[in-house]
Amino acid sequence: MSSSQLCRSGVMPDRICVLDLEVSPDPSAAILLNSRKPIRESSWAVSRIDVATILVAERKGPKWSVDDLLTIVVSDVEIGHVAQLPTEEDLLRELVRHLRPLQPDRRRDAKLVTYNGEAFDLPILRRRAIAHGLFDKAGLLNARSLGSFDVMRHLAGGRGARHPKLKEAAAALGIPATHQVERGPRLQYDPRAAKCETDVCATFLLYAYELAAACGDGSVIATLWRALADHIGYDRMVPGHLAQFARHPRLRTMP
Repeated sequence: MSSSQLCRSGVMPDRICVLDLEVSPDPSAAILLNSRKPIRESSWAVSRIDVATILVAERKGPKWSVDDLLTIVVSDVEIGHVAQLPTEEDLLRELVRHLRPLQPDRRRDAKLVTYNGEAFDLPILRRRAIAHGLFDKAGLLNARSLGSFDVMRHLAGGRGARHPKLKEAAAALGIPATHQVERGPRLQYDPRAAKCETDVCATFLLYAYELAAACGDGSVIATLWRALADHIGYDRMVPGHLAQFARHPRLRTMP
């Protein structure tokens, strides 16, 4: 989908879902491979999903609100604010619930937004759904057809140039993307969850810039950034990896 298609005739999407996954090598696959070399985490074909974060933003008339910033961790140990589910299959089933509104027969004008999702997150969703026999979960098997927009693909340089990393793309636009984790008696955060949430928030703001460029309206950036900040909150107990978005100095100068 081209940038010009993001905002047809000045009409913004009604719903934005930003997705990011954190994975690790699948031990069962490693045994079958019988390889002495460790499996790289970038080898998505033999990886399992450990953490998923999904951000949901809705347009209500001229206003936007971020209605959810949900992180799911596969764990049987309580680790703070995030949702814990015992198995990867449970995580996948929960994601289906959030992806269902993006189905072609349900959506008005919705976008599933990722950073490198076309090459990484969406193929992993499909392969892991197949591995668990979730053949009736169309949202996982055909995630690429859910009006997806891969921000990274729109940031390509000249021919043969590598795609920028998320942190690089964010830094170029003044968007923070530090996976810092604050520790303390009231702030227990899984570092993987912190990374996933940070990447989702940064991707959401990168998409805001793309949408503003397509619509020719810079106020889109302020509208979406403030919606994110309002959802995160401004309390001192907001962890640093999220507070960097809600307390960013640029918010005070945006129109």
